[in-house]
Amino acid sequence: MPGYKGFDLSYANTTISTKFGSLKAGWSLNNQGNQLTIAIDAPIGTSGSVVLPANGLIQNYTINGREEKNEDPSEPIAIGSGITTIVVQI
Repeated sequence: MPGYKGFDLSYANTTISTKFGSLKAGWSLNNQGNQLTIAIDAPIGTSGSVVLPANGLIQNYTINGREEKNEDPSEPIAIGSGITTIVVQI
C-alpha cells in the first residue's frame, strides 16, 4: 500500500463510461500556479454543471475563449455536450 507524506498535484484527468458515451473531465494548473484550466468532453445530448473553487478570488474567467463575469462564485456554470474549456485566473 503506497504511502505519501506530502505531495502537490498540478493536474488530474478521468474518463467514465455513461449510457450516452464517455464523459471526460480534467483540470490543470500552469507552472506559476495562477491559472486553472478545466476541460470537459461530454457526450452528445447531455448537460451538466461546473462549480468553480469558492475561494472568493475568482471574478472573471473564460468559457471556450469567451470572457465571463462571475457575480456569484458559488453559482454552478451550466455546460452542454461537446468540449468545454474553462480558464480561470486564480
